[in-house]
Amino acid sequence: MGCCASAPPPSPGFGQLTIWGDYFNSDTRTIENMVSICGVPNKMNIIDTLNSENKQEGYLKVNPTGTVPTITDIKGNQYVLGGFSIYINYLCNHQQRIKENIYPEEYKKEIDNRILWFQSLVRVNTGRIIKMIISPKVFGDQSPKPDDLEKDINELMTRILPKID
Repeated sequence: MGCCASAPPPSPGFGQLTIWGDYFNSDTRTIENMVSICGVPNKMNIIDTLNSENKQEGYLKVNPTGTVPTITDIKGNQYVLGGFSIYINYLCNHQQRIKENIYPEEYKKEIDNRILWFQSLVRVNTGRIIKMIISPKVFGDQSPKPDDLEKDINELMTRILPKID
């Protein structure tokens, strides 16, 4: 049972960070790990995207686009919609525990560069490979040709490995 059946959208004064997401979504897992590691009080509302809960009226009141995850931070009366870098930026700049523990001022530039590198290179390529492998198993899509999968994996390794050193 996800949020649509069990939890209405929060009202002002709720005073806590709420994550609306699906554990199958990597952004949801990233956000949940950040707040857990840093001890940020939060509430997790599971949105089962495989059962289309993100398209139900209850969730669409929180996020009219129906995408996951969404962050609501009623303390600041904020609803955060967007992509990976927007969530990370919001959390790093609005949650003191995250700012102190994993986004200290003296390392901001390096951290921002690594996030940009991950977002623009690693995530794009790994997402394509994951989709090639998972979609046939989960959604019955056509399996990729082994040569296509090998080509994408080799491209990923060629572009990423030199940057890791």
